[in-house]
Amino acid sequence: MEIQNSFTYRKWLKRSFGLATSPFTTAFPFSNRSANAQLRVIRIALLLSFFCTIGFAQNKQIDSLKRELSVAKQDTNRVLIMAQLCNFYRSVNPDFAQLYGQSALELARKINFPKGMVRALTNWGRVINDSGNLPKALQMQFEALQIAEENGLTAETGWPLNRIGTIYATLRDEARAMDYRQRALRVFRESHDNNTVLVILNNMGVTYTETNGCRTSLLSRHFY
Repeated sequence: MEIQNSFTYRKWLKRSFGLATSPFTTAFPFSNRSANAQLRVIRIALLLSFFCTIGFAQNKQIDSLKRELSVAKQDTNRVLIMAQLCNFYRSVNPDFAQLYGQSALELARKINFPKGMVRALTNWGRVINDSGNLPKALQMQFEALQIAEENGLTAETGWPLNRIGTIYATLRDEARAMDYRQRALRVFRESHDNNTVLVILNNMGVTYTETNGCRTSLLSRHFY
């Protein structure tokens, strides 16, 4: 089905996405392209808008955390802030992420702060995972899990459990991936962290569909 009224469509696209004379409208003249092609334009615009929004929000959070770090007096607070910076810098500047992760872990060990060790190891381990060093990343997540369990930090076990599951999913060990994610799911349900519960359920769904030879265009990525 063709969309005939290209002028009205362009006005709507400009009002919604600011794309009246963009490269997208040049590449896809709306008077003679199919509806599917036009929908692809909208999807691209939405994705670009989404990632720009995420990037802007991350930069604001990074700036805010750096200000907090500059005035933090307690070493425990400094550890937790640096662990957060490691996590936020992960997709922005991996080198900075590693620096903050290492600094957080070193300080947490120096002051014997188990919760800080867990946070630093899980977030830094995630950066190591992104670099492709899966064995080291897995080792760091297991170390974080062990520290949390030995110190009775049940609520802190959720993140290493989930990220262990993600690494096993990458290694195509679906049975272990599902096992660790189910354990993580119980932790986050008990703490009523519904957003993370949804993320883990999504990841479990992705693993299930991949295991059974199915493909999905929307749930095609593991988060967290």
